Amino acid sequence: MAYGMSGGFAWDPSRSRLFWLGSPALLVPAKAFLNTVKSLDGYDLLYTVAKSHGYKIASKAIRSGALGIIPADQTALYSKLIEVTSGLGVGWVEVAEQSKEKMIVNLADSLFAHLAGGTGKPECHLFSGLIAGFSEAVYKNPYRSREIGCVSNRNTLCVFSILKDTESPPPEPITSPVLQIRASPIKLSEVDRSILTSEEGWYFWYDVPCFLINARIFVSIFNILEKRHGHETVLETLQKKFFEEVLPDIQKTVKSPRIALGYKPHPRDVLDKIISNTRFLGFGTPKLSRYKEVSQEGTIIQDHSIIPEISPQKSKVPLCDFPKFLYAIIATACHKTKYKAIETMCMARNESSCEFQIIRENTS
Repeated sequence: MAYGMSGGFAWDPSRSRLFWLGSPALLVPAKAFLNTVKSLDGYDLLYTVAKSHGYKIASKAIRSGALGIIPADQTALYSKLIEVTSGLGVGWVEVAEQSKEKMIVNLADSLFAHLAGGTGKPECHLFSGLIAGFSEAVYKNPYRSREIGCVSNRNTLCVFSILKDTESPPPEPITSPVLQIRASPIKLSEVDRSILTSEEGWYFWYDVPCFLINARIFVSIFNILEKRHGHETVLETLQKKFFEEVLPDIQKTVKSPRIALGYKPHPRDVLDKIISNTRFLGFGTPKLSRYKEVSQEGTIIQDHSIIPEISPQKSKVPLCDFPKFLYAIIATACHKTKYKAIETMCMARNESSCEFQIIRENTS
């Protein structure tokens, strides 16, 4: 397993699949994801799920030997694991203090704090949970992470204190097989760099700020949200956040020279290009099909869909809500009128691919 971009980040172009530390990952539009979770459940959920999965991710990375450091060298191993979290695109990370009893980790230019604004309270819950899980994987003790300083609370850095948790049992050993991943470090061509960029420790897909998240953390969070609030409530909130938070960035992209389709390109060509380039987000390999010139509606066929593949069980209902709303706002930006996307086929129902009908909002 090789590392690309800021560390731990690799790409399988044959399936449009992203990996981080050897596990499937997604680049998610940060504002839609974080504000959906915050509106429905607050941020505590992010900490809990990230800690649980962070322990599993780090344990498998250590066992695979991908980090190039023997497990007995705990100091070097911990430093390396924390270092590669810069590959998540949430800021620059460093270990400021380290022992078996206590670790201090600094996060500079935190994407979470930047998007939250001056709230006066800690905002980096997902990152805090992840490094708590990493600490448990290295030192085999229970730990609790607390953000003791945050840029959202006028701190110059986000600072995390990780202490032994004397009230919790030791973490269970991870014994599942380590899969060999065929993936290469991200090496994007000059054209691709206009699509996916890294600035100030953050990732941008076109003009949309994104961050990397383990795919199973992503699925677990939305499964819990649906159990607590119901499928329809989650869908309604997610759709609202996409149109409020991400659509303005896509509208900016549509007008941008980086689309490079000449003077006044046809909306179909712009739609086709942007939809095709969502493959860099890791949800699957999409293509625009059966586009109707008169109605300006069409179908998106998405192969290699990651969400149905890693979901705990087969579903009677479509599962790809996140890319569905992304496709809807892309169509809205390209045609300058509101669109919706309907997932008519899904691999979660043992169908050959995931298909989305892109239609105008006022069309039945």
